[in-house]
Amino acid sequence: AAVELFLDGHTTLEEINQADLILHVADITNPSLAAHIDTVHEVLGEILDGPRDTIMVFNKLDALQDRGLVNVMLRHHPPAQFTSARTGAGLDDLRRALLAEVEARTVEVELVVLRQGRDVLSFCYREGSVAQQDQDAEGRPKLRVSFSDVAFRKLLKAHRGDFEVVAAPTHAGAS
Repeated sequence: AAVELFLDGHTTLEEINQADLILHVADITNPSLAAHIDTVHEVLGEILDGPRDTIMVFNKLDALQDRGLVNVMLRHHPPAQFTSARTGAGLDDLRRALLAEVEARTVEVELVVLRQGRDVLSFCYREGSVAQQDQDAEGRPKLRVSFSDVAFRKLLKAHRGDFEVVAAPTHAGAS
């Protein structure tokens, strides 16, 4: 079923190739769990245009008979998450893990737009989260923006020379 989800259509393939992070959710009570995991990894290897970070999520923890399987899965898939959609067990831990991943991938930057103002501003508002916009001493747009690290790399590639970074990029989760 998980393999069919990935192969369901052209849009799904495009979306998974745009993903920075993949959640691989597997039924921990599945008697063919190892084969399922291997098959999904093979399919992802074939359809992705490059490696992706993956969080392994084992669901149906509430129905698991042999709790020793949790330790086995942790040895093979650290740092796996264990959940029960039915009872809600482990969902707070999964949320915290996802938030940590997002924060680790978020770049905060302060920049001044030099030229191609509309293009750079449009990109910042479309791909980032603009926390502040004002003007520098010369009247040029000055922004404080949070981007995913992937979006920031796109900005650098597409608009290098059209803006100047005035405060070094930092990761949002960094202290």
